[in-house]
Amino acid sequence: MFLFTWLSYSQDNSKRIYEYITSTEKKWKIIKLRDTINAKIIFHIPAQRDCDENLVASMTIVKTQKGDTIRILDLCNSNKFQIDQNIKIAPAQKQSFIKVSVPFSFDENLETKMSEPNLKYDLKVLKTAWGKLIE
Repeated sequence: MFLFTWLSYSQDNSKRIYEYITSTEKKWKIIKLRDTINAKIIFHIPAQRDCDENLVASMTIVKTQKGDTIRILDLCNSNKFQIDQNIKIAPAQKQSFIKVSVPFSFDENLETKMSEPNLKYDLKVLKTAWGKLIE
Protein backbone atom coordinates (compact mmCIF):
# COMPACT_ATOMS: atom_id res chain seq x y z
CA MET A 1 0.00 0.00 0.00
CA PHE A 2 2.78 2.45 0.93
CA LEU A 3 4.66 1.73 -2.30
CA PHE A 4 1.55 2.37 -4.40
CA THR A 5 0.88 5.64 -2.55
CA TRP A 6 4.49 6.77 -2.96
CA LEU A 7 4.51 5.89 -6.67
CA SER A 8 1.22 7.70 -7.20
CA TYR A 9 2.53 10.74 -5.34
CA SER A 10 5.76 10.67 -7.31
CA GLN A 11 3.95 10.40 -10.66
CA ASP A 12 1.54 13.21 -9.75
CA ASN A 13 4.43 15.44 -8.70
CA SER A 14 6.41 14.64 -11.87
CA LYS A 15 3.37 15.39 -14.04
CA ARG A 16 2.79 18.68 -12.21
CA ILE A 17 6.44 19.69 -12.66
CA TYR A 18 6.37 18.78 -16.37
CA GLU A 19 3.21 20.84 -16.91
CA TYR A 20 4.74 23.78 -15.05
CA ILE A 21 7.92 23.69 -17.15
CA THR A 22 6.13 23.43 -20.51
CA SER A 23 3.65 26.21 -19.67
CA THR A 24 6.45 28.46 -18.36
CA GLU A 25 8.65 28.01 -21.43
CA LYS A 26 5.71 29.06 -23.64
CA LYS A 27 5.63 32.46 -21.86
CA TRP A 28 9.27 33.25 -22.51
CA LYS A 29 9.91 35.91 -25.18
CA ILE A 30 12.74 34.59 -27.35
CA ILE A 31 15.07 37.35 -28.50
CA LYS A 32 18.20 37.17 -30.65
CA LEU A 33 21.45 38.73 -29.54
CA ARG A 34 22.95 40.74 -32.39
CA ASP A 35 26.40 41.24 -30.90
CA THR A 36 28.49 40.00 -28.00
CA ILE A 37 27.34 41.69 -24.79
CA ASN A 38 28.80 42.21 -21.32
CA ALA A 39 26.70 41.21 -18.33
CA LYS A 40 26.76 40.27 -14.66
CA ILE A 41 25.44 36.91 -13.49
CA ILE A 42 22.47 37.06 -11.14
CA PHE A 43 21.58 33.34 -11.12
CA HIS A 44 23.07 30.30 -12.82
CA ILE A 45 22.19 26.61 -13.23
CA PRO A 46 24.73 24.65 -15.29
CA ALA A 47 23.64 21.95 -17.73
CA GLN A 48 23.08 18.85 -15.62
CA ARG A 49 25.33 16.65 -17.76
CA ASP A 50 27.38 16.64 -20.93
CA CYS A 51 25.50 16.58 -24.21
CA ASP A 52 25.12 13.35 -26.13
CA GLU A 53 22.20 12.51 -28.42
CA ASN A 54 20.05 14.29 -25.80
CA LEU A 55 20.91 17.98 -25.70
CA VAL A 56 20.92 20.01 -22.50
CA ALA A 57 21.51 23.70 -21.79
CA SER A 58 22.57 25.84 -18.88
CA MET A 59 20.23 28.61 -17.73
CA THR A 60 21.71 31.89 -16.57
CA ILE A 61 19.93 35.08 -15.51
CA VAL A 62 22.06 38.14 -16.23
CA LYS A 63 21.88 41.92 -15.92
CA THR A 64 23.29 43.60 -19.04
CA GLN A 65 25.28 46.83 -19.05
CA LYS A 66 22.14 48.52 -20.41
CA GLY A 67 20.24 47.36 -17.31
CA ASP A 68 18.11 44.65 -18.95
CA THR A 69 17.60 41.38 -17.10
CA ILE A 70 17.52 38.43 -19.48
CA ARG A 71 17.73 34.63 -19.43
CA ILE A 72 20.57 33.08 -21.42
CA LEU A 73 20.34 29.46 -22.56
CA ASP A 74 23.74 28.01 -23.43
CA LEU A 75 23.75 24.65 -25.19
CA CYS A 76 25.91 21.91 -23.59
CA ASN A 77 27.45 24.26 -21.01
CA SER A 78 28.08 22.44 -17.73
CA ASN A 79 30.58 25.05 -16.48
CA LYS A 80 29.87 26.63 -13.11
CA PHE A 81 29.74 30.40 -12.91
CA GLN A 82 29.56 32.58 -9.81
CA ILE A 83 26.87 35.07 -8.83
CA ASP A 84 28.09 38.65 -9.58
CA GLN A 85 30.68 37.31 -12.05
CA ASN A 86 31.14 39.55 -15.09
CA ILE A 87 31.00 37.64 -18.37
CA LYS A 88 30.65 38.14 -22.09
CA ILE A 89 27.83 36.49 -24.00
CA ALA A 90 28.22 35.75 -27.70
CA PRO A 91 25.14 35.29 -29.88
CA ALA A 92 24.11 31.69 -30.53
CA GLN A 93 21.20 30.05 -32.23
CA LYS A 94 19.23 26.87 -31.61
CA GLN A 95 17.78 25.08 -34.58
CA SER A 96 14.00 24.97 -34.23
CA PHE A 97 13.81 21.22 -34.85
CA ILE A 98 16.21 20.38 -32.00
CA LYS A 99 14.74 19.46 -28.60
CA VAL A 100 16.76 20.73 -25.63
CA SER A 101 16.32 20.08 -21.89
CA VAL A 102 16.57 23.29 -19.87
CA PRO A 103 17.22 23.24 -16.11
CA PHE A 104 14.75 24.76 -13.68
CA SER A 105 15.12 25.50 -9.98
CA PHE A 106 12.80 23.74 -7.52
CA ASP A 107 12.55 23.85 -3.75
CA GLU A 108 10.86 21.36 -1.46
CA ASN A 109 7.68 22.64 0.20
CA LEU A 110 8.20 21.78 3.87
CA GLU A 111 4.47 21.25 4.47
CA THR A 112 3.55 19.13 1.45
CA LYS A 113 7.05 17.67 0.84
CA MET A 114 6.44 18.27 -2.86
CA SER A 115 8.81 20.04 -5.21
CA GLU A 116 7.65 23.56 -5.91
CA PRO A 117 9.04 25.85 -8.60
CA ASN A 118 11.33 28.64 -7.52
CA LEU A 119 9.32 31.52 -8.93
CA LYS A 120 11.99 34.16 -8.44
CA TYR A 121 12.98 34.13 -12.12
CA ASP A 122 10.87 31.61 -14.07
CA LEU A 123 7.96 33.95 -14.77
CA LYS A 124 9.53 37.31 -13.88
CA VAL A 125 12.31 37.20 -16.49
CA LEU A 126 10.63 36.52 -19.81
CA LYS A 127 13.27 37.83 -22.26
CA THR A 128 15.25 34.74 -23.24
CA ALA A 129 18.14 34.38 -25.67
CA TRP A 130 20.41 31.61 -26.85
CA GLY A 131 24.01 32.59 -26.20
CA LYS A 132 27.50 31.34 -25.45
CA LEU A 133 28.86 32.32 -22.02
CA ILE A 134 32.49 33.45 -22.22
CA GLU A 135 34.61 33.94 -19.09
